[in-house]
Amino acid sequence: EPMARGFEAAREGLQAQARFLAVEADAPEEAAAARRYQIDQVEGPAILVLAPDGTLLAGFMEAPGVAGIARVLASRVLPDFQRARAGGGLLFVAVGDPKTDPFRSTLAQANAYVTGAKDQGTVLQVDSTDPAETYLLERLGVKPADGTVLCVLKAGRSVGKIPGTASTEQIGKLVAGCEGDSCGPEG
Repeated sequence: EPMARGFEAAREGLQAQARFLAVEADAPEEAAAARRYQIDQVEGPAILVLAPDGTLLAGFMEAPGVAGIARVLASRVLPDFQRARAGGGLLFVAVGDPKTDPFRSTLAQANAYVTGAKDQGTVLQVDSTDPAETYLLERLGVKPADGTVLCVLKAGRSVGKIPGTASTEQIGKLVAGCEGDSCGPEG
């Protein structure tokens, strides 16, 4: 079975970086874990990558290989991103080169928006020049060559992106366009 072989290969190749646990979704003694990560609702085997605190970082329905899991584990921002996403509030992810003025300005504007907003929000920053963040950049749909981009999520769903230097006014308009079940141009 490819998933079992993929799991064993990852366990062998990454044992110094992570712990590995096989869970049978239909085993009564593992029912709590199966419900928590919703693997009891998955058809067939899956590989889940968890942070040390139990936060779900990624799930794979096909064997991702050692390199695929290593990319998930390499990200320093992914655990905070996943926790903030699961929290359901506003999430602002400033992506870019932290040494540039557009990135620093966008980060400051996102923090200013959160400080002045009625809704609670979280601001994260991702260094697009850091190879360790490749997996998260792919999840956000941002390429390092895109320059500075502010990704906005609400209740775990994408509201949209603001390329270049973002202003609090732009952020406010994007967030205001997210009502009910439809969120902005990407929701």
